[in-house]
This record gives sequence, C-alpha cells and structure tokens, in this order.
Amino acid sequence: MTESRRLTVESAEAFTEQALLEIRTLRMSGVERAEDLATALNRSGFTTFGGQQWDAGQVLDFLASPDTRRIEHNLD
Repeated sequence: MTESRRLTVESAEAFTEQALLEIRTLRMSGVERAEDLATALNRSGFTTFGGQQWDAGQVLDFLASPDTRRIEHNLD
C-alpha cells in the first residue's frame, strides 16, 4: 500500500470512529431519526468526510456501510 493510500485509509477510519461517537452521543440524548441526526451533526459543525453538510440519506448510508459496522463493532 502506498503512503498516500495508507494515510487516506487511516483518515477515513479516524473519521468513522469520530462520527460514530458523535452519533452515539446524540442517540444517548434522545436523537434517533436520521433527519434529526443530520440536523444535529450540521448544527455542531461536524461535516461529512468530504466536508459537506449531512442529510438523512447520508446518515443512513453511513450507518449501513460495512466499514462503519466493522469499526463500530471494534469500538464496542
């Protein structure tokens, strides 16, 4: 694996871990619906990996991603 590819993978994994922690915190405070999670993430300034605002579809896609599920399992 090239150095730049390794850094990209590590950055994506670090982002995923942080996003999962943000979403867990929101869920613990009672925020459950994807639309509400997206709104809360946007209000807090936590953008997508690409630096965009969240929408409900992105939240659902993120949570359903095999990589997200793998990392979430490792956090438990």
